Amino acid sequence: MNKKIIAGVISLTMMSAVVMSAAASETMTVTYKKETSYVMSIPSRVELSDINTVGVTNIGVSEVNTEPNKVVVISLKEGIEYVIFKDESISPKYGVLLERENDTDTKIYASATLNGSTAWNSGPVAEFTGTSTVPIDSNRDGRMSFGGVESIDGGVVKAGKYTTTLVFEGSVKDLN
Repeated sequence: MNKKIIAGVISLTMMSAVVMSAAASETMTVTYKKETSYVMSIPSRVELSDINTVGVTNIGVSEVNTEPNKVVVISLKEGIEYVIFKDESISPKYGVLLERENDTDTKIYASATLNGSTAWNSGPVAEFTGTSTVPIDSNRDGRMSFGGVESIDGGVVKAGKYTTTLVFEGSVKDLN
């Protein structure tokens, strides 16, 4: 008899476990997140060959994939300067100041425009969203041009190789 009671208790316990597991529900959430990604497309060099040459280049992205309400912002962090010429008859201008190789005392100025303007500020060079490599604002399309090379001394541009470096930065921000 004890065996029948024990068997009955075990049977009831197993049935209640089956009933409980059949009545209980569990949920599972499946998620996937792909972070915003982009590849900046900045030419490594722009060559100015003479005083009248204007080099035009585009600053942008070759690949972009943003989350909704996010924007990739390309900004110019360093390289544009407010140049004051030694010849006071030449008004100060924003542009790039290039140093002569092996002679850091000799510098030349090259005019620089960004998005068709010489009004330099800390605003974005270009902004991108979604998967489009076309800037979202046509007034900030990443078009940059250089030219109008002048000696900051007001004299002749001395022979030699002149260089400077521009630093661009990419960041992801909330789309306003």
